[in-house]
Amino acid sequence: MDAAISLAYVATDVDQRRLTIASIASWLSGSLLFVNGTDQWEECGADPALIGGISLDEVGTGTGPLVPIGRREFPPGTCGAIRVTDGRMFNGPYVGTPQIGTYGVIKGADGVWRVDFAETVNTRVRVVDVKDSVAGPSIRPSFAGGASSPFRIGGAVITGPVGNGSVKFQFLDANAQQA
Repeated sequence: MDAAISLAYVATDVDQRRLTIASIASWLSGSLLFVNGTDQWEECGADPALIGGISLDEVGTGTGPLVPIGRREFPPGTCGAIRVTDGRMFNGPYVGTPQIGTYGVIKGADGVWRVDFAETVNTRVRVVDVKDSVAGPSIRPSFAGGASSPFRIGGAVITGPVGNGSVKFQFLDANAQQA
């Protein structure tokens, strides 16, 4: 699985917001979220008009030793997210041939959100840098786990190899919800 969307630069003053989640919610960390009419985090749909944050938590039901209370998020029913306002830079996976410019976003069948270089009409992000594939391990925080990246530090996951590379981008002001 590709690494999910994460902060491009880790800072101590990251603007986070923790809210309750919509009742039938399930998403991966690194997912695009918006604040709904009842002030709850909800995952964005296709071609989202407003994007309020990037999920810090995986949300939904689960089983096993790492999910002893039956919910993947903690505390249950809440989710933290990094706000996408103020030109904040993010790193994230992509589909297509990467180039500098403005593009859309797409959620893959695996639940991971990516910059979509084929989408040039419903643009949501401005790509400012393209990073090549990395052969060795990467010690950058990412907000998605996976079989190859189980180590968490302060809510962040230390990732393994960066799959097909990543791009550095920021959300367009017109689409950044003041969450």
